[in-house]
Amino acid sequence: MEYKLSEPFEYEGQKIEKCTIKKTQVKVIDRIKAKTEAKSVFGTEEGDAFMLCLINRLCDFGVSIPSLELAEKLSSEDLDNIAMKIMGIDEDFLQYLAKNSENSQK
Repeated sequence: MEYKLSEPFEYEGQKIEKCTIKKTQVKVIDRIKAKTEAKSVFGTEEGDAFMLCLINRLCDFGVSIPSLELAEKLSSEDLDNIAMKIMGIDEDFLQYLAKNSENSQK
């Protein structure tokens, strides 16, 4: 599955405009390795640090980008969108959640 970046960036003289999501089924080993990398690179295994390392494991940007460099280049919108695709969450599901949230507050 391909994802076109909303905010393309340059890395080592190459323009990165899309990424290929290699896997959409996250395995336990992917999570463990991403958490281990996040802890060593970012000092935490939580939140965006974990997601960046997971995305870097499961996506191909056309060049090998260390997770720290990816954190500096990737927009938060693209991070969120790629993470949702990896986890199998789509816009329809988010709209469904938003609608049910509004109904439950009435």
